[in-house]
Amino acid sequence: MSERFLRRAAVEQATGLKRSAIYDLMARGQFPKPIRITDGRAVGWLESEITAYQQARIAKARKSADLCPQTSQRWRRVRQTRLGSAASAPSAASRQQLKEGL
Repeated sequence: MSERFLRRAAVEQATGLKRSAIYDLMARGQFPKPIRITDGRAVGWLESEITAYQQARIAKARKSADLCPQTSQRWRRVRQTRLGSAASAPSAASRQQLKEGL
C-alpha cells in the first residue's frame, strides 16, 4: 500500500481547520506533524495520520455526548428554538425548562 501526502490546503479542507489552528494544535502535540517532501521547504501530511486524527475527534465527540446526554438534549432544544423548529415557538413550559437547564 502506498501512502499519500496531503499538502496544507488539502489538510485544511479535510479537517475544516485553518492554517493557524493546525500549527497551534501541532505545537501542543494534538495534531500530526508534517513530513518534509523535498530538500526544500515543501511538506505534507500522511493521509492515514489525518484520517486517524479525524476518527479520534469523532470518537471523542461521541463519547462526551454519551457521558452527558442531558447537555446534548438541552443543546438540541436551544438550537431548535434559535433556528426555529417545525413548531412555531416554544411553550412557556419549554422556556422555563431551558432557563432551569433541564
